[in-house]
This record gives sequence, C-alpha cells and structure tokens, in this order.
Amino acid sequence: MTMIEAYHGRIRASAWSWVLSRVKVEPVTRDVADAAIALLAETGLHGREFAIDAALAVIASSRLGRVTVRPL
Repeated sequence: MTMIEAYHGRIRASAWSWVLSRVKVEPVTRDVADAAIALLAETGLHGREFAIDAALAVIASSRLGRVTVRPL
C-alpha cells in the first residue's frame, strides 16, 4: 500500500522498477495490527491516514540491522 501511495507520474519507470526490485513484502498479521493499534493509541492518532505508517513502523522496528524507511 505504501508503494501505491508513493507513486506519481513524475517518477521514471526505470527508477520505479529499481525501487520495486528491492522491496520486501511483509504480511500485516494480527500481531502487527495489534501493535500498530497500540502505537496509534499511544500517540493519540487514529484513522486511515496513519494506519499504514503505524503498521510500517511496527514491521520496521521488528527487523534486525539497518532498516530504511524514506519517501521516494
């Protein structure tokens, strides 16, 4: 979903393909959803505008090593 949100017509097709080739798809499991909901509750945020970011933050924080989350 983040990739769909990030896409816009000014991105070159070759650059978009390069980014997609490096994306690792992670499932949004019940545990991820519960942790994302807890994160949103902790910060006082809610709704669809923050849901994807919260799930992404939960998944990224569970990975070992360096994780980069940045806009295109």
